[in-house]
Amino acid sequence: MIPCDREDCCGCGVCSNVCAFGAIEMATDERGFYVPRVDMDKCRNCGRCSKVCPGCSTRPVEEYEKKVYAVWTRNDAIRKTSTSGGLFWELASSIVNQGGEVWGVAFDETLTPRHVCVHDATELKRLQGSKYLQSYAADCYPAIKEALTAGRQVFFTGTPCQCSALRNYLGKDYDNLVMMDFVCHGTPSLELFQSYLRTYVSPKYNSDVVSAKFRVKLTGWSGSGNEIQLADGSTYQADFFHDPYLIAFTRNYSLNDACYHCRYANLNRVADLTVSDYWGYVSRKFKYRNTNRGISMAMVNTERGERFLAGVLPNCVYTTTSLREGVEGNPCLSRSFKPAKKRDEFWAAYLESGKNFGAIAARFFPPRKKSFKGKISVWINAHMWLLPGFGQRLFYALKRRAKQGSVDR
Repeated sequence: MIPCDREDCCGCGVCSNVCAFGAIEMATDERGFYVPRVDMDKCRNCGRCSKVCPGCSTRPVEEYEKKVYAVWTRNDAIRKTSTSGGLFWELASSIVNQGGEVWGVAFDETLTPRHVCVHDATELKRLQGSKYLQSYAADCYPAIKEALTAGRQVFFTGTPCQCSALRNYLGKDYDNLVMMDFVCHGTPSLELFQSYLRTYVSPKYNSDVVSAKFRVKLTGWSGSGNEIQLADGSTYQADFFHDPYLIAFTRNYSLNDACYHCRYANLNRVADLTVSDYWGYVSRKFKYRNTNRGISMAMVNTERGERFLAGVLPNCVYTTTSLREGVEGNPCLSRSFKPAKKRDEFWAAYLESGKNFGAIAARFFPPRKKSFKGKISVWINAHMWLLPGFGQRLFYALKRRAKQGSVDR
């Protein structure tokens, strides 16, 4: 049997680990997304794959009064090289320093992102930073279960659907496991990313790509983008308003089918902690102001998550915020994004071009400009500490009323 419908498949690979008959292996579809391939001659229709599939089976989550923090590490060097505020580094370091293991995503030598295990703090930099594409996770579930059974402390980070897949695979709670997901926009495919490197970036320099990083703080936190190193020593850099791969991602052309109706894009989190950039953060006090160096949002979902976070907060600058503020800055805590109107046209053109992203990039993803309204909003949020408390409350009350009025109209 097929574990789930194609439009519900997130490509986590957990189904391939539970089939007792070896009937399932992970492959890629024509657009490069990971999907299960089922050998129907071996399949016995036992249904084990569907029971662990995060696309059609979820276990109840713990009811817990959520707490939200704006937080950043006191280590300026780590904060600079982190996507947002460096919270992951602090959490992961606390685990490896106690002899535990951290599972996260790193690029391999072929620039394929994979879930890997790290035991040493010097290796954590491999797991730092966003990777805006699917990671290969199918190999990690048995190894994590083995570590947990042996009594080792495990810190797992992944998309919400990958956390759900691990939880389903384990089948029970482990006191020595902490899971952290992130507010996920969605996942493009590995093949699309590699086509972007091969047909768009490399031809600019007539040189092969040797490494790639997302969300490098090119001009600060709000001016982050891709940084790609080439074999001839050149460096390609472009922000979210000029890089076509990032535009395709943020404008919802390139995401997997399941991402557009994600069952995890809500506050019912499977993981103990949820992290993200704290977009829309309001600097209400000078001490906690936004200096454009990166701020993490941390949402506590379980008692275990709260204990874990509390252990590293002394190494951080932090302040509590409302859940509403966290959701307003991260829409995927309440809903999935809708596909771009020309998404089907884009994929058709991509396939017709022989999967040449560079050939169609200018047609679909020309450079964009940051709106003046957006710039003003960021500036106001970053300087709200200049107003007294009453003025702040009045300003945002009027802002919410105006926003609600525009929705009603």
